Amino acid sequence: MLTDFWTVLWPCGLGPWVQHASWPQLSLLLVVTLLSLLLALHNQRRYRRLCADHQRRMAEFEGTVAALDRAIALAEFDAQGHVLHANGNYLDMMGYTLAEIQGHHHAIFCTPQAVVAPTYAAFWRRLAQGDLVAGEVERVAKGGRTVWLYATYNPIRDADGRVCRIVKFALDLTERRVMEQELRHTKERAEQAAAARSSFLANIGHEIRTPMNAILGLSEALLDTPLDADQRRQLGLVHQAGKSLLRLLNDILDTARLEKGTLVLERADFSLRQLCRHVLDGLQGSASSKGLALRLDYPAQLPEHFCGDAQRVQQVVFNLLSNAVKFTATGEVCLRVRQVQEQLLLQVQDSGIGIAPEQLSHIFEPFTQADASITRRFGGMGLGITIARQLVELMGGRIEVQSTLGQGTVFSVYLTLPPGRMAAVAALTDAAQATTDADASGTLTALAAPMAAVAPQCCAWVQTACQALAHGEVPDEALAQLQALLPASEFEVVQQAIHRFDFDGAQQLLQRWVR
Repeated sequence: MLTDFWTVLWPCGLGPWVQHASWPQLSLLLVVTLLSLLLALHNQRRYRRLCADHQRRMAEFEGTVAALDRAIALAEFDAQGHVLHANGNYLDMMGYTLAEIQGHHHAIFCTPQAVVAPTYAAFWRRLAQGDLVAGEVERVAKGGRTVWLYATYNPIRDADGRVCRIVKFALDLTERRVMEQELRHTKERAEQAAAARSSFLANIGHEIRTPMNAILGLSEALLDTPLDADQRRQLGLVHQAGKSLLRLLNDILDTARLEKGTLVLERADFSLRQLCRHVLDGLQGSASSKGLALRLDYPAQLPEHFCGDAQRVQQVVFNLLSNAVKFTATGEVCLRVRQVQEQLLLQVQDSGIGIAPEQLSHIFEPFTQADASITRRFGGMGLGITIARQLVELMGGRIEVQSTLGQGTVFSVYLTLPPGRMAAVAALTDAAQATTDADASGTLTALAAPMAAVAPQCCAWVQTACQALAHGEVPDEALAQLQALLPASEFEVVQQAIHRFDFDGAQQLLQRWVR
């Protein structure tokens, strides 16, 4: 091994002796020194990068804090609830300066009732435990002005994990609260007005119906007397106008009851085939005067008897059919009955003027027709279709419409009605026969004389109820008169027959009881 002796001199010329240092040892020392320098350079660069990242993050954090300070109201409290700081937004919202609130307790922003409430002390206990508290709160600004806030109270912990201060973020909800209160008051006033309207309609409807029924009855009676052509024409106009007015009144009352939710559905067995035929018979005169064909498409294999509110089903069918007859000048109007899976499908198809596509979405709205010219040409208030939709939805079904302008319209009603029992006329015939047999044993001896006295009036009121139902009207008055004339058990049987649209059966019952 080679060994050299070196003298290491300082700049002054003096220095220690490095003796017995071999070349390999010097090489190792040089390598270690170089590695140390490289490591120091690497650490220095890494430190500079870390410093740059820290400065960038600090700048971003300061920018975020500044953005929050500009966008939201912020206040800081110590753990006991004293104000430490508040930004400009918070001061503007509460109407104070920082000097006026700094060092004061949070209670200066609350009503006296809220401060003494147990919930206020519990609120600060939760914050002291480190729980975040948020929600809508009522606060008092300078001068006693009420301010509604959505406030978030965020506890901040120190290095030891203890809550040292509370940071509050707040959004001013005062305008929204005022608007909500105004809307609430407006809604209450609207509900009161609707209730007053319904009460008015109910009262005025009763007051109008009584004289209107007298007008209709007298005009119909006069039409059966000898009249010249001009008198018959004028009296016919009076009678027709009275029926139109009574139908309009019933529509308005039905709409009010449907909107109020006071209309109650009945459930009874009825014959749908008879119901459809009676409605078509009631509209046959209007259709014949225009040269229209009214057609019922009810396949023989379909069920006939269903359970539901026959009067409301009839009202829906009548409204759709009368609407179709009104808006059809030539061709035909068809009532089609089908069974689609578990639902009953009632379709009314016409070859009338049709409905424009842009009007289809509004056709079920009340007092709405395709355009103003429709009202001038055909009359009406646009309530029939609305009532049909409301009744169908009340019965748990749906109604759809398809139309082509100038070619016609199809209204489709889907109802879920359970199957009914035997035909009403058969049930009534059996009941009448049983009553007649019982009479032979003396059961109805006392009943025969009173029934014979009121039978003509009862038959007339049954006929009135028949005509009312055929024209889509509610036969309330006719049923009330029958109830006053008949014993309770007999009235119930006749009423069931009328609601099943079995008017012939009701007349037969009355005749059997008289005999």
